[in-house]
Amino acid sequence: MLQPFELSYTNINLLVFLVIIPMVWAFILDRKLQAKWRFKIIFFGAILLLESLHFFGVINLFQAGVRFCEKMMHVHNCAYAESCVIWCVLLPLVVTIVLVSLLMKKVQKIRM
Repeated sequence: MLQPFELSYTNINLLVFLVIIPMVWAFILDRKLQAKWRFKIIFFGAILLLESLHFFGVINLFQAGVRFCEKMMHVHNCAYAESCVIWCVLLPLVVTIVLVSLLMKKVQKIRM
């Protein structure tokens, strides 16, 4: 029997970082490169694969993210919280800003 979806910190984290942010990136890349759904299909295939592995207990996506931040804190010689801010907040924010600015340049060229 399937368990109901709970709105826990872990589930919200997985939803935001593995679904919402990459989905925005896929839509921007499709729009920018005029890829006709190519990036969206790749994105949804990757999400389906990751969620399947997570559902069947092969990997724990949240713990994998925690382990990544723990390893990166040794690389950057910083605390765990700082490592999380770098990799989970700043990096996605920078990538999103770059992608949106590239998309806006395309829109401005079309309007001129």
